[in-house]
Amino acid sequence: MNFKYPPSAGRGPQQVGLRQRPGLNHTAIAGKTFVPTPVTVGIITGYSLPVSNQTDDNEWLYFKHSVPRRWDQVSDPSFVVHCALASAQPAGARKFKLNFNWQHFGAGMVVPAGLHAVPVETDTLASALQYTIYKVTFPIDYDADGAGAELKAGETISGRLCRIAASSAEITGEVIILDWYLNYWRGYYGGA
Repeated sequence: MNFKYPPSAGRGPQQVGLRQRPGLNHTAIAGKTFVPTPVTVGIITGYSLPVSNQTDDNEWLYFKHSVPRRWDQVSDPSFVVHCALASAQPAGARKFKLNFNWQHFGAGMVVPAGLHAVPVETDTLASALQYTIYKVTFPIDYDADGAGAELKAGETISGRLCRIAASSAEITGEVIILDWYLNYWRGYYGGA
């Protein structure tokens, strides 16, 4: 799916976005006794995430995605999640925090052992209703590994998502991950 951003987004009229859906790596969560917990609300499905201890509770969602060749390779992609609150929130501002870890690899590279962590904290609406939906965006710094080791078209991005403790005023209940996708910039006619 292609989408065009308004001029106020800082892009020229010849720049459009390219939305791609990374695949959920089911083998990474298979056989882990239903963690993260599958959830169905009406006909919408997702995964419920409690606050993770990030070491051995397996409360992670894993993703893998081939970077499109139409990406301009000079702008930062972003990983976007639509999520909902599993329970209504009491009066007053509350927060939840999601952490997206990512790394990239391609032919000729050594498989990287490290990762890039992108935690994002979100303020909820005061007295938020159960199943209120939020959009959380994680910027991916394409040149985080330095000159010559940048993310490139045709490589693979591997990522994982979990919920971590907020800095204060943690929400009650869990966060349900409903949808996810990657946004890339490309020239109007493809490429840079």
